[in-house]
Amino acid sequence: GDQLRIAVALSALAHKPPTQSFESYILDLQAFFPIACTSHRPCLSIAQPHPSDSEKPWRDRVLELEKQAEELRAQHEQEKL
Repeated sequence: GDQLRIAVALSALAHKPPTQSFESYILDLQAFFPIACTSHRPCLSIAQPHPSDSEKPWRDRVLELEKQAEELRAQHEQEKL
């Protein structure tokens, strides 16, 4: 049970794009593999098509802000030296 969950989580994290934050990667995984529950069967993950980038402009904005924040952190570190 728990060992399988840990193995799946580690495998998923191993495939995280290097330019993507952990938070946005987890949101992508949740969007791509939503959990479907009914009263007649337990919760199961059902793969669905990933929404196109044009359908989620807020996500593009968040990724851009994360990139800018990282650049500012690096600039700040350089100025401290």
